[in-house]
Amino acid sequence: MYGTPAYKSWSSMLTRCTNPGNRKYADYGGRGITVHEAWKAFEGFYADMGERPAGTTLGRIDNDGNYEPGNCRWESAKQQGRNKRNTASFEHDGITATIPEHCERLGLNPSTVRSRIYTYGWPVAQALTTPA
Repeated sequence: MYGTPAYKSWSSMLTRCTNPGNRKYADYGGRGITVHEAWKAFEGFYADMGERPAGTTLGRIDNDGNYEPGNCRWESAKQQGRNKRNTASFEHDGITATIPEHCERLGLNPSTVRSRIYTYGWPVAQALTTPA
């Protein structure tokens, strides 16, 4: 299956976590992110993850967790962008989510809410409940 989307994702994952010469190693293997033992062989990875759906990449649910069953899924670019170490999550109405996720749910403009919080120092609750 060399050259398939799933194989490319597997190969990239393995290299990021095990090869100190990889430019992204510091963000993965260098900070302790490991690969599940069975996933060190493509067949083990493929048995758990299957074929990569179009428009997705391999993502970890817990960004500080390892590449292993139960912590990995195929994610859209939107999901990947919201699941980064530098993406802040806020609690509002009992839901912990990123600004774009809260705004999507509440019908707000993320740029407006970001400005309210980061530029003007508004509390999160006020930024998410004040009409534009």
